[in-house]
Amino acid sequence: TLPMPERIYPPKRSTTFIFPSDLAVDEQNAYLYVSDSMNHRIARLNISQKDTDGFPKLINYIGGRGKENGRFEFPQAIDVDVNGDLYVVDSGNHLIQKFDKNGNHLLTFCETGLVSTQILYPYSLSVDKSLNLVYVTESRQQKVKIFSKNGSPLYDFNSMTVETGQYSAVEGGIASYDNGTFVVSTRGYLTKFQITNLTDANSNNIPDSIESICQPDGSNNFCPPHCCVEDPDCNPLSCIFSNFKNYAAAYKNFEEF
Repeated sequence: TLPMPERIYPPKRSTTFIFPSDLAVDEQNAYLYVSDSMNHRIARLNISQKDTDGFPKLINYIGGRGKENGRFEFPQAIDVDVNGDLYVVDSGNHLIQKFDKNGNHLLTFCETGLVSTQILYPYSLSVDKSLNLVYVTESRQQKVKIFSKNGSPLYDFNSMTVETGQYSAVEGGIASYDNGTFVVSTRGYLTKFQITNLTDANSNNIPDSIESICQPDGSNNFCPPHCCVEDPDCNPLSCIFSNFKNYAAAYKNFEEF
């Protein structure tokens, strides 16, 4: 018979967490992050130190309920990059937020406003440790969205993007294998994708095949539906319905296997 599972945290006398939905480990700084969704905050614990009960020592909480930068409405997935920066899926506020290793807010990803560029109920997130990329799944529009680590939207796709129609809509989680490879939970199965061309002419750790998709000046002959709405040259609604062939062509930069 299997032994009874051991409660790791919090102690039995505590009700610290309500619906904890994700974990992330910063090995370099020995931090354990817990997404405490119903308390609208992220717990930061030190896994190299123990409290009087022998559990990881609580350092502080990040956030609290609210719409301001640094606050959350039902945070869910979390991940950490190689610099120790924390990324949080702020589902109820339709945002992705980024924090430094001390819990200070750094930035909020900017895709809001126009229908075609909104983040609507982001669900899961994974950071590519090798490239300057963050992968996000979005449950409402059933998309995978790719951002740079400074929050710039680069590319998104779903079942309407693929010529073959074989890729099913996004349903849940996403996990990065790093170096441009990631796995998506779709309806009934897992699908693995890889960015097939990792050429990076400007050495910014973003593959040119992804970065070149969004050029506000139109120099790449691709209408830019993925630019931030703050960009005055970006008019995504003007071509979003007339460029599915371009979407499909761009998708060929990926390999599904």
